[in-house]
Amino acid sequence: CGYVPRVQPRAPSPGTPQTFRVAALQMTAGKSVAENLDIAAEYCRKAAARGADAVVMPELWSVGYDALFPTESRAHPNADASRGIFQWLSHAFSADGPEIARFRALARELRIAIAIAYMQQMPEGPPRNSVSVIDRHGAVLYTYSKVHTFVSGTPSESALGCGQGWYVAELDTAGGSVAVGSFICYDREHPEAARELMLRGAEVVLMPTACGMSEFAIDELRSRCASNGLALCQANYARPTFNGGSAVIGPEGEVLLWDRTGDSGVYMADID
Repeated sequence: CGYVPRVQPRAPSPGTPQTFRVAALQMTAGKSVAENLDIAAEYCRKAAARGADAVVMPELWSVGYDALFPTESRAHPNADASRGIFQWLSHAFSADGPEIARFRALARELRIAIAIAYMQQMPEGPPRNSVSVIDRHGAVLYTYSKVHTFVSGTPSESALGCGQGWYVAELDTAGGSVAVGSFICYDREHPEAARELMLRGAEVVLMPTACGMSEFAIDELRSRCASNGLALCQANYARPTFNGGSAVIGPEGEVLLWDRTGDSGVYMADID
């Protein structure tokens, strides 16, 4: 029909591993940024002990999505929501700060890749909903910020800035190299997100999420994967923050893993 892609697909990664073991860290949010980061570090260790090549955290894990949004701004219709948003945004940290440095060191120690999801402080403008992918050598491969922010019924996320593009990088694993990219939660509703990653040569999507997962949402992910030949690892919050449902989908849309319990845990699958 005359469609010409804006980005030409790349060749498959050289030395692609026979299997790529991914782990969704399905966790319940704590009561502070420090507690959330401690929880994530503990779960990274659990995943590494089970042979994971890469781990993914839920969306905006540093703040538990909006778990740290001031309760008084939720509970009262006439409350000063702007004050609550200002307090919530104060929890942001930069991509080159000590929090990310901690997980870079942890990735080197454990020899695993870590996709850390957090509220990112920007040099200018509002914070962003971001994920930094760190390789097993401790290098940050990319930091992706959510392009399609979700604003319906969530005044907190509406205060965040939007990302400006898509990134794919070669992730070195013990078995070889795999091309990874990311999108975040509501990005999945937009077919362009998966297509942009495919056109840039991605093989696996590392996807933080914060939502009520349903069979329809899983079918959406299956469609995105099958339509673009992408595999995907999606990590959601455990109950009671959200309802679990973390999943790993193969490049033909096959469900390799789908948690239906909602319980906290490290949910792992091998992608061929």
